[in-house]
Amino acid sequence: MTIDKTLVGFFGAVAAATAASAASRPVPAKIIADPVAFFQHLVTLRGETEMRRHAERLAMHVVGEVKSGRATLPQVETRVTTLTGLVMAFPPKTSQLEEALDRSRGRSAAAAALILASAVVSRAQARGRPDQARVDPSWATDLIAEGLAALISDLEFLSGVGRALDSVAGGEPAAAQAVSEPRSLSKKVQPAVAKTPAVFPQLLAALRKHGIAETQFNAVLASKQGQINELRQTLAAIHTEHGEPQAAETMRNDARTALAAGDLALTAEILAALASRLADDGRNRQAAEVLAAQGLLEEARLEHQAAALHYGDAFQLAPATEPAMRWGFALRQGSALASEADDLTRDGQPCEGPLAEAARVYAAALQLLPANSAPELASVTQNYLGNTLLRLGEIEGKAELFEHAAKAYQAAAAGMDRLRSARDWALVHSNLGTALLKAGELGHAERNYEDAAAAYDKSLEVLRPETAADWAAAEAGRGMAQGRLGAIRSDLAMLERTARSVDAALAQLDRRQAAGQWARLQSCLGNICADLGERIGGRHWLERAVTAYEAAQEEWSENASPLQWALSEANRGGVFLGLGTLTTSRRHLELAEESLIRADRVFARLGAHDYATAARQSLKAVRAELGNAPLSILPNPPASQTIRARL
Repeated sequence: MTIDKTLVGFFGAVAAATAASAASRPVPAKIIADPVAFFQHLVTLRGETEMRRHAERLAMHVVGEVKSGRATLPQVETRVTTLTGLVMAFPPKTSQLEEALDRSRGRSAAAAALILASAVVSRAQARGRPDQARVDPSWATDLIAEGLAALISDLEFLSGVGRALDSVAGGEPAAAQAVSEPRSLSKKVQPAVAKTPAVFPQLLAALRKHGIAETQFNAVLASKQGQINELRQTLAAIHTEHGEPQAAETMRNDARTALAAGDLALTAEILAALASRLADDGRNRQAAEVLAAQGLLEEARLEHQAAALHYGDAFQLAPATEPAMRWGFALRQGSALASEADDLTRDGQPCEGPLAEAARVYAAALQLLPANSAPELASVTQNYLGNTLLRLGEIEGKAELFEHAAKAYQAAAAGMDRLRSARDWALVHSNLGTALLKAGELGHAERNYEDAAAAYDKSLEVLRPETAADWAAAEAGRGMAQGRLGAIRSDLAMLERTARSVDAALAQLDRRQAAGQWARLQSCLGNICADLGERIGGRHWLERAVTAYEAAQEEWSENASPLQWALSEANRGGVFLGLGTLTTSRRHLELAEESLIRADRVFARLGAHDYATAARQSLKAVRAELGNAPLSILPNPPASQTIRARL
């Protein structure tokens, strides 16, 4: 087979795989056997000129590979043939294609194609296929993306390919594909890497360097590629000012050229030199803009600590007469600090420092906004401040941090228009409910639980089950607040109503779309059932609690979500302790001991000392019971509630 036929067969395979994904069906066997014939069929439908153009664009990749000396022409033919088979064996998932089609309606068809191609190659890599054929994943991704770009940027073309697929397939059954992977790319993100294809492998390497889970690759890549595009626009918008040295403009042009070539390291070096040159010349405003561009570049490279430092320098250098500019730099610095905290958490290191600094930065940003002059900007800032304080409170376990977070959310809500920003308004109230709930859990304040339930109620006036994760978070929070109220008041009827409400919420929630929130609802149900079982001595409720905790752990694994898993495991151990004392069952006590030991081990590893102490208290009670005959009745409330109230 000549290289020409190899390439047209490859394009035929890409087109068939894409059309099959759009129709939620496998690639027909006839096309798998002869993708070249399918390309010829497309020539008949679309015309020879158009199809020749697509083949020639693919040929450019082959020419580059051969001219570079990386491979001979026969070797490239073998690689393309291998890719032809891979594309048809691992076609895009239907949900991924839908996301790409959404993107292609804007200016980012090439970027969407690149991400889609990455998904195909990643799935093939997971099976070991590209490595076996010695196909470089980056080269394979670029080649597949080139073929995909033409299809997803032209819906009429894709529709025509679909008709060709049907006519070639003939009587073959359109068997349904396997269940699609969940969508992982936000429709709001508009990444654009069409001019910088070399950026893609660099970003992929950064993800691996920083330990990002492969399941998150698509979402993070989309975000980072969007930042690269924003950086390109930022550099294009910075113009030479009167009297500025020619060297500064030359450096700007060099930075733009380096970025267009995909050399992020060189771009960073040039921007650093440019910022220093402008600052030395007293051009502080321009220097601040370049420093902010450096921050954006470091964010795209996942170097969040460096990004935060650049944004902080930009904030300090920006003129006091430019409060809006300084506010923008402060918000970017706070966001970079929050991302730095994520990095530290992923590495198992303390992250309180960056979060505390982010809170200080947001507080400083609020001081830049004149009273009542910018309510929307103040609302955004208060919301970020609330998020940061809430996170700090969860780490440090301090009620005052949750209370300060609640005040920030209340201020954010006060500056929002429910009609204009319904979803944001609802999410702020949901966050307010969470802050109040956690403050109540530390102080067992009944009023906090009442206010938390009221805040969640407001959120649920807007949110609906169709919003999946957001609605489930609010529903779970309300269930926990009402469950705590029922426990404090010994109101069994209220606890039973809340359990039924959470059950109903679980029935409405699609676990595949909101797995984390489904787990949180299961945990909430476990807490309520455990409270009911311990207060009325009901074995049925305690067994339901165990089932709910175990269901939550199906999503909260020890490796992926260690803290949530350990909390569920500790609570599960507490319920086994209750079952052991209720039924005089030694086996239940042994299960309690095993669960609490496992939970304590993870708490210790995470440095969650308060949780570890509570687990050890429960473990001490279990071992005391194991040494008793007959078994004694536990005090009310049991030690396990120390953990359960804070889950």
